Amino acid sequence: MPKVKVMVKNNQTEVRVPVGIRMLIRRCCQAVLVAEHFGQDAEVSVSFVSNDEIHRLNKIYR
Repeated sequence: MPKVKVMVKNNQTEVRVPVGIRMLIRRCCQAVLVAEHFGQDAEVSVSFVSNDEIHRLNKIYR
């Protein structure tokens, strides 16, 4: 069975991100990989960022 590492980072201070939400995100990422029959090791990163940061990232990567 492949190893899946899901990293969840909270890089903002405006909204609290409960532990339960972090666990749900990890499970969702793992479920997507299973549903897509992705049979290799994987690393997934999820970051919570502020509005200013997401606007900055969108300008760079869109």
